[in-house]
Amino acid sequence: MAEWPDYYGERRAAEADLRECLSMERLPIGLGALYVAPSHRSRGIGSGLVLRGMDLARALGHRTVYAVTARPGKIFTRAGWEDMGPMPHKGQSLALYRWQADEHSKADTD
Repeated sequence: MAEWPDYYGERRAAEADLRECLSMERLPIGLGALYVAPSHRSRGIGSGLVLRGMDLARALGHRTVYAVTARPGKIFTRAGWEDMGPMPHKGQSLALYRWQADEHSKADTD
């Protein structure tokens, strides 16, 4: 994929990553990378995906969820996630975020 060429390379790798995360019986549950095409950004799609992921985590009984991103994670902080600071990964610095179901978050008020 053009968005993360060092991570995915060919499209097959992104599709395999998605298939691996589709299980509801074992971790990881979720998407290894949320991606919204540039032509569809700034329409709330990414925020909706994050909020639905929070709902799913809550429904499955998970109390804490973590996410990392190479870009500023405004999408997470707007949804009530805590910025845990930088995390080194493969020579780059990623931002680590944590959401806890027992804390007030925007998903709780929807």
